[in-house]
Amino acid sequence: MLDYVLRRIFSDEPGDSEDAKNSKVRDGIWTKGKIWIKAEDVCRLIDSEVYYTWVAELKAECRTAIDSYCNLLLAGGEYASHT
Repeated sequence: MLDYVLRRIFSDEPGDSEDAKNSKVRDGIWTKGKIWIKAEDVCRLIDSEVYYTWVAELKAECRTAIDSYCNLLLAGGEYASHT
């Protein structure tokens, strides 16, 4: 697997649009030098290995949050009274 992929080509692979990826770069969600670099010809290159690690970490955080919420509901916590 290639480490760096052109951003416009990479946009097709994971399912996010090129605009979504541009927003992540612009908004600082993806850090320059970590998830992407700028090549000498000014093209942005995505480090695919770091990208997939980032996605896995987000999924783990979401699972943890969902598990915490479900445990709170099962324990009759604060949110259970609002349903």
